[in-house]
Amino acid sequence: MKKIFIIALIASLWCSSVAFAFVIGGSNLGIMGYPEFNSYLPYDPSRNDIARYVEEAKEYVENCNNDIQRIHEAKLEAISQANDAVNRYNRGY
Repeated sequence: MKKIFIIALIASLWCSSVAFAFVIGGSNLGIMGYPEFNSYLPYDPSRNDIARYVEEAKEYVENCNNDIQRIHEAKLEAISQANDAVNRYNRGY
């Protein structure tokens, strides 16, 4: 009976983590995660509304790409600092 309860508990936790897009592992993002695209588009948009909406989406995507680049650079810098620390340690400093 205890095994069944443990299996059911693990299965329910696993299913709920998938349903809520729970990712196991560390993150440097805040509790709210990455901000999502939230531009307003009227119910009956004009051509100008659509053009503005598309431009805002393009700007959002460009900003996302810039954030990805910053994250990549920060990751490489952290790796470089860790490697430098190991090298200094190995040289006896």
